[in-house]
Amino acid sequence: MYYPPFFSVGTICHYRERQMKDLSRKNQELIEKISVLKQKIQELEHSDSERKRAEEELRESEGRFRALVEQAAVGVAEIEMSTGRFFTVNRRLCEMVGRTEEELLATTFQAITHPEDFHLHEEKTALLATGKIGNYSLEKRYLRKDGEIVWVNIEVSPLWKPGEKPGRNMIVVEDITERKRMEAEMREMSLRDLLTDLYNRRGFITLAEQQLKAANRAQRPLQLTFIDCDGLKGINDTFGHEEGDRALIDTANVLRQTFRESDIIARLGGDEFAVLSIDAADMNPEDFSKRLQENIDVGNAKGTRPYTLAMSWGTAVYDPGSPLSLDELMFSADKRMYAQKMGKSNRIN
Repeated sequence: MYYPPFFSVGTICHYRERQMKDLSRKNQELIEKISVLKQKIQELEHSDSERKRAEEELRESEGRFRALVEQAAVGVAEIEMSTGRFFTVNRRLCEMVGRTEEELLATTFQAITHPEDFHLHEEKTALLATGKIGNYSLEKRYLRKDGEIVWVNIEVSPLWKPGEKPGRNMIVVEDITERKRMEAEMREMSLRDLLTDLYNRRGFITLAEQQLKAANRAQRPLQLTFIDCDGLKGINDTFGHEEGDRALIDTANVLRQTFRESDIIARLGGDEFAVLSIDAADMNPEDFSKRLQENIDVGNAKGTRPYTLAMSWGTAVYDPGSPLSLDELMFSADKRMYAQKMGKSNRIN
């Protein structure tokens, strides 16, 4: 801080009005200048005292802030907006991503972000930089040093004022991995059939719609198979619903043995099942039917049921060159399955 040269200001005599008039104008001006200078020195001394007190209060505030940040149950960091480099980090953030403070300060937030989540910041960061939003939050994935994924919710606030050049951002990071796991389990439960642990109708339609879009992009065929557990009503009426449930579980197991792990197998409801084969380019319908019947026969040969397990099925192929809706594809497969079932009934009659 600049201090003006020290002036030894003597006692300024207070002249009586008559004596002041006798002084030359030059002396009057000198006295006035000295008085003004003395006043400025006093102001500077007062200003310096205020500055020192403000600096002390600032140091105390910074100390309290750093202690609060370090003890926080969430991750806190300052990030340089232009480079993504970490400028300060707290203990909790280091624990969250499995890195030391030195390791985090030597890297960027991009380096610990899951590659599929890079784009999540782009639009919001641009809006923040132009002052169109004051802060933002988003959910994303961090990668720990050991490669494990950590789901986080981050709150981003600028440490610069509107109109200033964008500098550092303050981020507050909450670990939401457990919440995401529970949400995934709940979604999975809502898409699963509780009896057979196959997908239910809702799960099948959700996944099948996604696969149809993927098949159109990749120009690869799909195969949809409808399967009916024959005579389920008779099993329930004769042997009870517990045995009927066992027939449905056995049907599900036969389908798991027959189809590939990548195929989507579902119980649509009652005695109806469906399977969407993801890549049907190498699937021969006759070979598939033979393999399915062989697996049914193996189960029946064990002789542990008081009835014979039987199924009817029908298959429809999805061709990206002549696309159908999922409803149309399901109708086609269901129609072929019903035709096979009626053919069995006619032969018995």
